[in-house]
Amino acid sequence: MAGFQRGAAAPPPRKQPAARPAAQPAASAMSARQQRMAQYHGAVSEAREPMLPAGGPYRIRFTAVEEPPPPPGKDPWAIFRFTVEGSNDPDVPEGGAYAALFPISSRAMAASGPKINALCVAAAGFEDQAAFFEWDAQSEYYCASLGEQNALAAEGYTLVGRVADVKVHHGKETATGDYYREYTWYPVPEEEQG
Repeated sequence: MAGFQRGAAAPPPRKQPAARPAAQPAASAMSARQQRMAQYHGAVSEAREPMLPAGGPYRIRFTAVEEPPPPPGKDPWAIFRFTVEGSNDPDVPEGGAYAALFPISSRAMAASGPKINALCVAAAGFEDQAAFFEWDAQSEYYCASLGEQNALAAEGYTLVGRVADVKVHHGKETATGDYYREYTWYPVPEEEQG
């Protein structure tokens, strides 16, 4: 991938999401799917920052990685916070704060685990997932980014401060008219990490 290029043509206009419903039904009246959607939107509100819209590529710098304690009865989420350092989309300003969210419950990890791994591989500067896993066989990179003390943390290796390129794809529509984000992450060479 060529990565972010300043001055490239802006993406086509995005479809505006439908208006959100005024109120959520009581939890007992919600279907299992509606309850999962409510948890997703609870995580979105926990993130404070908006999620990137479909488009890109965007050049981003990670500012924090968090796994906040979930509210009672809700699933846990990993929140990756970052600022945009390069964007050709006029709706995504440089310097803007955004977040990427991934569910991390035991039932969600089959889908989220590979997505989090792809993010970590690119943020660490690896093109090849096998080489990344040889370097980080114990998943210490992600844990160090959460503040855990381990061998990689002791050497200063965390996601925080790292730069990556990302394209955001429009995933399935949500019950609220929004959509899930699907990310494709790309490493940025060390000389451009600044």
